[in-house]
Amino acid sequence: MKKGEAMKKRIVIPLMLLLVALFSNAAYAGHWAPPSTSPTIMHIAGSFKIEGVDAQVNDEVAVFDSTGTLIGLGVVVTTGIYLDLPIYGDSSTTAGVDEGATAGETLNIKVDELAKS
Repeated sequence: MKKGEAMKKRIVIPLMLLLVALFSNAAYAGHWAPPSTSPTIMHIAGSFKIEGVDAQVNDEVAVFDSTGTLIGLGVVVTTGIYLDLPIYGDSSTTAGVDEGATAGETLNIKVDELAKS
């Protein structure tokens, strides 16, 4: 392998890892542990304000079902916008385990303003 080719590989791999970290919601801010997943999932995106102020980068958005089970989690990556917030539905393959919402269930959304800490 030529010297130039080795240098390109050393630059490309860290750059790819950085891009994945920047644009992935898998790197949660840390207030809540990641929710259990299920095969039933929907993704939402949108914008929101907290007391009239745009949500800030690193604010964590959590969605809970009516029993208090964490079923969705995302982090604000652009001021005022949460991107790709996954919300999991209850799986029919795990009887007796509540890992998501069911049809008609009321959902609760909480925001941890980590940008203030």
